[in-house]
Amino acid sequence: MARTETGNFAIVPIGSEIYRVAAIEWDQNEVDREAPMDLDELRQAVRRVIDIDLPMHDPTWLSRATDSSRLVERYREGRVFLAGDAAHLHWAYGGKGLQTGIQDAGNLGWKSAAQIHGVGTA
Repeated sequence: MARTETGNFAIVPIGSEIYRVAAIEWDQNEVDREAPMDLDELRQAVRRVIDIDLPMHDPTWLSRATDSSRLVERYREGRVFLAGDAAHLHWAYGGKGLQTGIQDAGNLGWKSAAQIHGVGTA
């Protein structure tokens, strides 16, 4: 893994001669989220992040993660509560979604307990 002024780069072996390659750019240009990604797009991103022409061929799977952060308008509707990815989506990098989902559960837990014991407000 490498962190540069322009982003993060990671390469992880996941099988026999198969590697997961990721280039995360801080100032990512607008991309067409509906268009399929191709290997040249990944090559260019890697070059921008680590300034190396990494030899890559025959990709098994390609995808891009853009700023997909989204929040629901309401976390509660009557007796139904939303938490975790049902309530907010975050970029997959760094586990932010998992962390906020756990925080949601803890937050909902103490608030529910306070309400049950008559010390909370609706």
